[in-house]
Amino acid sequence: NAEGCDKYGRLYLWTDALKLSDDCNSESVACAEPHEGVQGVCPDGWHVPTQTEAEAMIENNAAPSLISTEMEESQIAGGSGYTNSTGLSLIPVGRYGASSYEAMNTQLNSLLSTEGIYENSRTHKTYYVVEMLFANTSSTNGNEGIEIYGSNNFKGYYLSLRCIKD
Repeated sequence: NAEGCDKYGRLYLWTDALKLSDDCNSESVACAEPHEGVQGVCPDGWHVPTQTEAEAMIENNAAPSLISTEMEESQIAGGSGYTNSTGLSLIPVGRYGASSYEAMNTQLNSLLSTEGIYENSRTHKTYYVVEMLFANTSSTNGNEGIEIYGSNNFKGYYLSLRCIKD
């Protein structure tokens, strides 16, 4: 809805966010189009972050500097001391799955431009969306609940997007 979009931002399919063809939604074939660090739907001078950029951001910044101060005010994060000094403004907006919203107020699933590859044998590969995950339910998964995560079913999910400056 418009109110949620204004407050939390839009949710995108990976291919829509990166302006890729539907061919890149395949879980069995790698996306042949350029996608690492593309502008996609981001404004001029900005791009969809890569996995490497997201990992560096997490490694070089304490979680409180990445998380919106609104989290503490609303108390949905279960934590305190959020400064958002980086301006990234992470909040757990959830995602839209097969037919419903999921993980609202508990997770942020933010798209990255990197396509992950999982090989479970020499003949089978699965291609998936890599995301920056902020799970406010615990602080056990890395930088106070912020980590890089991937799942092949996320190619069919609508996820949030945080653009970064070129």
